[in-house]
Amino acid sequence: MQGSPEPSTPVGSYKLLSSIIQLALTLFPNSSDLHADREPQQRLVLQLLFALLEVPLSRVDFATTPEYAAHVRTILVSTQGAGYAALASRRKELSEAGRGAWLYFSYCAPFIEVNLPRVVQHAYLFFSSMAGITRLLSDSAPQTSIKGFAIAQYFVPLLQTDNKELSLSSLTDYGSSIEKCCEFAKSLITFMTSCSVQALRQEGFAQLNNFISLLREDVRFVLLGNLIRDCPYQALVGLLINRLKQEVQAAAQKGSGPSFFAGPKLFDLFPFFLTFREGNNLLERYDVLMNAANFYRFLLLRARSVDAIGVWQPAALRLVDDTFLRPVSSALAEQIKDLTNSLAEDEKGKTAELMVKHGFPRMSTSEIDQASRLNLSNLQLLQDILSRIAELLEEAKTKQ
Repeated sequence: MQGSPEPSTPVGSYKLLSSIIQLALTLFPNSSDLHADREPQQRLVLQLLFALLEVPLSRVDFATTPEYAAHVRTILVSTQGAGYAALASRRKELSEAGRGAWLYFSYCAPFIEVNLPRVVQHAYLFFSSMAGITRLLSDSAPQTSIKGFAIAQYFVPLLQTDNKELSLSSLTDYGSSIEKCCEFAKSLITFMTSCSVQALRQEGFAQLNNFISLLREDVRFVLLGNLIRDCPYQALVGLLINRLKQEVQAAAQKGSGPSFFAGPKLFDLFPFFLTFREGNNLLERYDVLMNAANFYRFLLLRARSVDAIGVWQPAALRLVDDTFLRPVSSALAEQIKDLTNSLAEDEKGKTAELMVKHGFPRMSTSEIDQASRLNLSNLQLLQDILSRIAELLEEAKTKQ
């Protein structure tokens, strides 16, 4: 075929394709009727069809014309025999299955935005493979999970080059959903926490952040909330809260209308991390509490001029005070007192024996002293942040 027919007149393009399809249906009535004497004609028609893939006609969305899509499906079913193999000399790099898939996706599958068939889009390839990648990442065998991570490492940067935020409708177009994105992100977290290679753990968190950034704000909001709520690893929850803080800061700087991260909707996420209940272990939850306290102080400081979120509203202040500030402060005072007492010489021996009794390895008094001082220092840092929050609240009261 000489030149490239332009798709500027879709009616003419449809007629051209229709003529070729009718000829193909004559030559291939059904998959069992592939006669040797028809092979030259079969080869010619198939070459014509394949040539059409190389010109702009292949960008026409035949999904809007079901009758043509039906004809093409018929061709795909009926050309799996000897006639279809005639294309091998022209496209040796493609298997028969690959050529069939390319024909199908080019003419029958839905097209996305720029009229590229979905099969050639990074996002489609990734999301159609996401379930398999998720299973690999979640596998307990290191050699399997690392393979899953290698695939994720390949796709996420490719999606970044598309320079487009993925909306909920985009996910649906690609056969995905917020729930599937959450499962993929959780499998990345599983990989990070189980991998013994520090460099891969760090790269895993970088790819998790990159994946979150691919999503549009509303999808990002739901994903971050679900991860903070469900993640069992406290240190990682602390990092996710810090990512949330960055999202709030970025949304506030944009200042372009309503925002999930810079508006009242943000309160929906508070129960996932700005809470503390009696019986919670301060030291186990230290990373979450420290990042949560810093995040809340950051919100109060930013909202002193313009309170778009509503953190300075009396009802909001009471809620955070009841569910977070007072219970954490009370538990801190008690824990700091206990740690201070444990530093006394006569208490160190009792602590060592108590640890052995509960199944922990025996520690020397110097090791106990070092651990106690480190824990005490961390809790005092948290106490200092809470004191600064209290000062902000008190200062606001005096100005009223």
